[in-house]
Amino acid sequence: MPEEAVTVERLHRLETVRERAWMLLAAVERGESEHFNLSPESVSMVALALASAIRETTPDLRPPLATLWPRLQRDHPAGVERLAASVAGLDGQGRARAGADMALLALLMAPDGSDHDLGALAQLFAAGGTTTRPADGPALNAPGLRRILAGDTAVTVPDEVQKALRDPGPRQRLEALAAGLEQDPETFGADGRFGTLLDRLVGPAQADGLSAQALLDRLAPLLDPVAGSTVRIGGSIAGDIWRHPLAWADDRSRELVPFHCLLQALVLDLLEPLAEAGITLGRIEELTVPATRGLAADMLRLGLVNPRHAAVARLRHPPGSDIVVELRALSIALADRLVDRLRQELNLTVRDLPAVRIVGPLAQLAANWRDSPAHAIAITGGCF
Repeated sequence: MPEEAVTVERLHRLETVRERAWMLLAAVERGESEHFNLSPESVSMVALALASAIRETTPDLRPPLATLWPRLQRDHPAGVERLAASVAGLDGQGRARAGADMALLALLMAPDGSDHDLGALAQLFAAGGTTTRPADGPALNAPGLRRILAGDTAVTVPDEVQKALRDPGPRQRLEALAAGLEQDPETFGADGRFGTLLDRLVGPAQADGLSAQALLDRLAPLLDPVAGSTVRIGGSIAGDIWRHPLAWADDRSRELVPFHCLLQALVLDLLEPLAEAGITLGRIEELTVPATRGLAADMLRLGLVNPRHAAVARLRHPPGSDIVVELRALSIALADRLVDRLRQELNLTVRDLPAVRIVGPLAQLAANWRDSPAHAIAITGGCF
């Protein structure tokens, strides 16, 4: 295998995401960071507060995953009703394909968790606005994406979605998605439909379940060009991978820090469609928490990470800056440290409480945190 391919494969391993995050955490603890220091006592304080909140709100001590579907049900019940009606005539596999399509569409239109137009997006999808064959049910395919990107007047696009499509970020992501779907007919079919991927995952090979890493590997070629990083390996876009001088390695992955935030978020959002298709996704404990700008802000607000200079809060930072890369890595490693402490407090195993289950409770705790003045950060662009 060429050296570039070996490097790409290594940087897409979930253990490498976690390894590099902990590497930067260790560097900060050694005082090597120019930008941040840590508050070790805050980990125990926040973990105890999280344990208390989980005991009060979740009798089985298994917080729900912070995925698309609970957000839709909570904030956009009318959109859920439209979606349910639109797939009512489909079999389980058809509903699964539609669920996968909707999950990807929502993630690329609002990757940072913002869902102000999620209801309008559900309306567009349920009405068949993102497919060229609406009579077959709601879907997301390449020609359908091309139609709405071109402003086809035959498609009724809600005002909120039209406004979002005028933003270069969502527009470029959908254009990259359409191109990726078209370029891989073996996976997505002749019409470039994302949900067709689920058909490829069904079979005897998945009798014992599909691993999170295996699914991430299948999704990476499609989503890597969407991630927005400028890092290239062997001439190709590497995905959500960024440079930081404190990330050491003895090969070509030196100074490269992978996050794969969109990929990991999509794996979680696909859990319900996969279940509908009869596919079990196992070993989700391998996933790290998706290193979103929201999670980074929560770490600052909770006092788990503290800036060493005023420029962190005063300036707007591009996603490839050392400050942003470092903070995202710290967010992953500190979430691992928090969940380790939580498992001890709640007497749970890694499988009982994988790190991804604390994203929702952590965000809720941060929103209500009043113990100290909150630090903040503004991050420009970037699909995370």
